[in-house]
Amino acid sequence: MKLTLLICAFSMAFCPLLEAQAPSPEEWLERPPGTDFELADWSTIGGWFDRISEKLDTATTLQVGTSTLGRPFRICVISSAENLNRLARIQALSRAIA
Repeated sequence: MKLTLLICAFSMAFCPLLEAQAPSPEEWLERPPGTDFELADWSTIGGWFDRISEKLDTATTLQVGTSTLGRPFRICVISSAENLNRLARIQALSRAIA
């Protein structure tokens, strides 16, 4: 009985940690990335970026332009919370040295 309670308590303690993880590309696509004849569409990749941003404090999704088809061109930036807080400054420095 004590073992059962211990296992239940341990499981409940770690469930939030498992939920907080962002899905891997393979989990999100439901196939390995690069599978022959299987391309992910625009909305699938955008949805994955959104999920990563929701699940991780160290990720954010940005629109950086428009594609040739008129769709929002988005990127997912993954970095430390400190770097994400000063992302505009990092971008400005990158433009200055480019």
